[in-house]
Amino acid sequence: TGHGLLISDELIYTWNYNSPDSIPNTIQIPVVPSNNGFPPLVILVLPSAGSKEPGVVSVNSHTGHIRFYENVGEASSFGLLQHFKGIDHQISLYDRETIEIAENVEPAGVLLTTSTGRVILLSLRNSAGKPFISSSQIVHRQTGFFSTTLSPSRHIVSVKAGAILGQGERIITTVTRGGDFQVWSCARDGQSRQVFQKELLPTLVDHVGELYPS
Repeated sequence: TGHGLLISDELIYTWNYNSPDSIPNTIQIPVVPSNNGFPPLVILVLPSAGSKEPGVVSVNSHTGHIRFYENVGEASSFGLLQHFKGIDHQISLYDRETIEIAENVEPAGVLLTTSTGRVILLSLRNSAGKPFISSSQIVHRQTGFFSTTLSPSRHIVSVKAGAILGQGERIITTVTRGGDFQVWSCARDGQSRQVFQKELLPTLVDHVGELYPS
């Protein structure tokens, strides 16, 4: 997006780091509602048609509240006047569940992972390209019905956006701490399918064993 991003528990700061000014103009966006004293997860997204400024998605990691501003300039000016609240969406979280990773996977949207192993795709536009938030669950929670504690090996530690396959569709990869590597094809309409899966840990152990034989 050509913009820098700095986040506190009260404000989101963004600026154009390609600006020729020695001190570029910094836009401040209030964090509303608050994120329990923690900085929210924030993603800058591509500008809408006819705009040079990116949009911004703010994720409250503890409540699941999502706020999408189509334009950071409008988010700043209207937010301070309390006239413009952006587009809101709510992710229902289980008891003690938190959102841990937010990754830009445009044009499909934004991918979220949670402390229970869930993977959720946020779509930011409807079929006509208008700002609109919808969510679809790609991976269900990996904990038991009476437990919110996720096995360390099933904890997702990395999410990466891959190739863009077409309009509104993109390849996404996830890796767990235990080495479970998955590749997904995700689309803006919420449709997702797994295209590859492999347990990498045995392969890595074999390779290390060849380098350092006992």
